[in-house]
Amino acid sequence: MKILSTIVLLLTAVTLSAQPDAATCTGQTCTGQGSAIGFTTVSFFSETDSSAVYGALADSMGRFSVRIPHGNYRMEISLLGYEKKQRGITIAHDTDLGRIVLDPSEISLQGVEVKAAPIVREADRFVVNVADMPQAIGRTAVEMLKLSPGVWIKDDIAIFGKKGAKVMINNRLLRETGEDLINYLNQIPAEDIQRIEIVPNSGAEYDADMTAGIIKITLKRKRDNGIDGAVGIYYSHAFSNASSTTSPSFNLNYRNDRLSLYASMGTWFGKQIVRITESSAFGQNDASIRSESRLDGRWKSVSPRIGALYEFNDRHSAGLEVSYFRNLPGGSETHNRLQKQDKADSTRIASHFLQNQQGYGLGISANYIFKMDTTGSLFKLLLDYYRRDNDDPTDYFSRYTGSQAFDTTYRGDIHTVNDLYAATAAFEIALGPVSKLRTGAKYTLNRMNTAILYEFLRDDAWHRIDRQSNLNRYSENIGALYADFSTKFKNGIGLNVGLRGEYTYAIPATSSTLITDRQNYFGLFPSANLSLPLNKKATQMLAFNYNRKISRPSFWNLNPYRMPLSEYSFLEGNPRLRPAYQNSYSVSWIIRHKYSLTVGFESVNGSSEQVATTDPDDPDIILYRYENVPIGRNFNLNVNVPTNITPWWMLNLNLTAMNCFSSLAGRQNTVQGYLNNALTIRKEWTLDLNLNYRTPRLWGNMRMSGQFNVGAGLRRSLLKKRLTASLTVHNLINYNKENIRIVEPTFERTVEQRQNWRQIAVSLRYNFKTGKEVKVRNVESGAAEEKSRF
Repeated sequence: MKILSTIVLLLTAVTLSAQPDAATCTGQTCTGQGSAIGFTTVSFFSETDSSAVYGALADSMGRFSVRIPHGNYRMEISLLGYEKKQRGITIAHDTDLGRIVLDPSEISLQGVEVKAAPIVREADRFVVNVADMPQAIGRTAVEMLKLSPGVWIKDDIAIFGKKGAKVMINNRLLRETGEDLINYLNQIPAEDIQRIEIVPNSGAEYDADMTAGIIKITLKRKRDNGIDGAVGIYYSHAFSNASSTTSPSFNLNYRNDRLSLYASMGTWFGKQIVRITESSAFGQNDASIRSESRLDGRWKSVSPRIGALYEFNDRHSAGLEVSYFRNLPGGSETHNRLQKQDKADSTRIASHFLQNQQGYGLGISANYIFKMDTTGSLFKLLLDYYRRDNDDPTDYFSRYTGSQAFDTTYRGDIHTVNDLYAATAAFEIALGPVSKLRTGAKYTLNRMNTAILYEFLRDDAWHRIDRQSNLNRYSENIGALYADFSTKFKNGIGLNVGLRGEYTYAIPATSSTLITDRQNYFGLFPSANLSLPLNKKATQMLAFNYNRKISRPSFWNLNPYRMPLSEYSFLEGNPRLRPAYQNSYSVSWIIRHKYSLTVGFESVNGSSEQVATTDPDDPDIILYRYENVPIGRNFNLNVNVPTNITPWWMLNLNLTAMNCFSSLAGRQNTVQGYLNNALTIRKEWTLDLNLNYRTPRLWGNMRMSGQFNVGAGLRRSLLKKRLTASLTVHNLINYNKENIRIVEPTFERTVEQRQNWRQIAVSLRYNFKTGKEVKVRNVESGAAEEKSRF
């Protein structure tokens, strides 16, 4: 129908172009509150010629434009669910009718209730219709994600157990990762969200190293002009050890006609205490080491962002965004007491490490968007630059007693500068009401420069430690082309297929003795999703999914650094790391649109995992570094049950069982799951209860203990939902211990780490508005995945 309407309007425009006495009539349809009403039918009936009828189909924002001959007309506007609007109008020159308010249809309101299913499964994604969920009141975007199928949030965002999922808001890819991303999403009220889409396997239009899937958040459409924003503060405190976090924040949106401005500021001040107990036994010389450490971490950071977007007309727009963050002086202290025992000697070491990491990040994103037609076709040009400058100086002091009695003082400084340049050109072409073709190209240049210097103090002078000091450079070029097609057939079968090709040319260089090779490789990354309905209403369906991905190592791990954790353990970089390739297959059975049972298989070649080994020059020293694991296999079974048990109780249960094989770790079985409950206990009061659980697992050659966490929160909306206050208890049972065990032919090592203590958290958020509500568009970035590798 959209294509037919477009053809009719084009023919009408050609005919009218030959008529000198014609004019253009424009306007916009909206509700009484000012919200746009899209896709209305606008007709003009001539009062002198009953056969003369002219019309237009409004776009998604309710805007219409139609050229008609001079004369007297009866204008009629109609849309299902609204009262038909009629009025007489005289056209003698170009006329702007302004905003035309439509009233809801009383018949449709009383007789029919149209309500989307809260959660729907499509061929390649879950769709959560947040606008239809009463549980959204008083919550944030993070809290709604916890109630969404397959999403697990702790210190990162995971989809079906895969950490590092990316998030898009109104088709703009966010650059934040980890806790920064979670803090950003906590600033978005759930009431502003229209829907959430969870895409476990991203298609060809996204970077091939986007392995953990995508979450797409669409915000509601609001009125055009005005100012709105929010201010908030979050505070948490662990009474058992004084760990705490304070995070004030604000955001501001402004729009006036075609100009949109937005700004935000996030700040974080915190302290975390970690206690670590380690014991190691070395069979080669019958030596043993036991140590106890306390890490007092303090951090301070600010993260402002400002952006502007200008719509030249209904089809052309351009935007610019500048973001910045800085780690303020804070640092951390580590106190370590270590005792080494061998056949004849015993040595005790008391160490004190002072770290003061500082740095900044600067990002600039610009885009141009051209809407090619009213059916959704568009062209996008995205330009990105990002710089990360990080300086990590550390002072080390150690005192030896026992069989060895001396003091050591040394210092280290790792200074890294990353520069990223990216350009993306993309087309989205609507081939009909249900078919779309996406195609485009992207070029990325990544550059890294790292200076590592370690020195020891002797005779009141600093002396360079050559083995740990070096200069490193890394330059990486990535070129990509892709095409992605999606459609839905009349019988309800959905299809999405895509192919992406990426060429990578990397030039590493180092002053160390390690040999680094240039990398020059090309890869094809296909994807396919097929959905087959099992009944007429498609409440049951089968979904088949396949994709191929690449996982490139982070730039930090490519540095040949050696960073002390204690006198006998070090972190070490590996410039010889290679990218890993994975093929994923899955079949899902969806019941009643939302319940799902998924069986999957994943093969990974060259997975990058952390491995503990001994130093070949000193068998008493343990090194932790990332290595490529040649072969990995993973069979998985997932059960997801998101449901409303009662109108006031929403539950989301997600369980994943995996049978994994690694050429390094062998075979293992793991289970992980979470259970989230959202209860409306009375008007404006909500209660959250959640449970996370994971059985022991293997990572590299390390066996990690299971994890168990229970949390509860109470929330209240005040001042007509402008103010939201919450009280939350994290880690209710105070289970904060994680054990790591390593068994190798030459040594055994056990590590007990205690952190994430029980915390009480309070938060306040106030939403303010001046004038009318705002629909502010944000500048889209095309380089988020590359930035996460810094």
